[in-house]
Amino acid sequence: MKAYELDTNGYYISDIPFFDQDNTPPFYTTVEMVESFYKPRFDGTNWVEGDVRENHIGTVAYNTATREPKFIYTLGPIPAGYTSQIPSEFDEWDGIRWITNNALRIETLKQRKLVEVNHAFESAMMSVRINYTESEIMSWSKQEAEARGWLADDTYPTPILDLIAVARGMDKTILLNKVVLKADQYAYATGVAIGRRQQLEDQIALITVGQESELEQINF
Repeated sequence: MKAYELDTNGYYISDIPFFDQDNTPPFYTTVEMVESFYKPRFDGTNWVEGDVRENHIGTVAYNTATREPKFIYTLGPIPAGYTSQIPSEFDEWDGIRWITNNALRIETLKQRKLVEVNHAFESAMMSVRINYTESEIMSWSKQEAEARGWLADDTYPTPILDLIAVARGMDKTILLNKVVLKADQYAYATGVAIGRRQQLEDQIALITVGQESELEQINF
């Protein structure tokens, strides 16, 4: 059975279930059905005519400036500056109803898509570097410069690659050619990834209101 909880003045607060052997409702409750959203006061026996108070207890109102929700705990009308109308993420209050700011919506969606593309780009680049430590990666430009310099002129100093060749027990010429090959492969992968990211950035910039489906289809 359901009871209707009342405050100390007899105003309706909420519905509550109760289980009692003699079917006696808990104190400050009644089992009578309350149909109107504007609740009259219960005098302990009957609902009193008149003395009707607006009741939004248990509902949520939304700030018309910030869209922030506010749970209603007290009797009376919805507080000034709030509405029971539920806003969407990009709505603005026009004094009567929520109106979607489509310009704000599309710009926000574009920024989110750009973040998504950038994350995908970084993941792609990480997959190229995944087998190397950060310290080794920091030496790549120096290794490449030494390798290309020596292969063009064998008097070019190669202090880092000389140490690597000795440590690995590898012929210097073979090592330097491997360094150049890997540098070229990395440059190619990087160029493809950067080009793709910039291409998608350009596509995102051209999206306008009404092209949400086109924006959704942009993927790295």
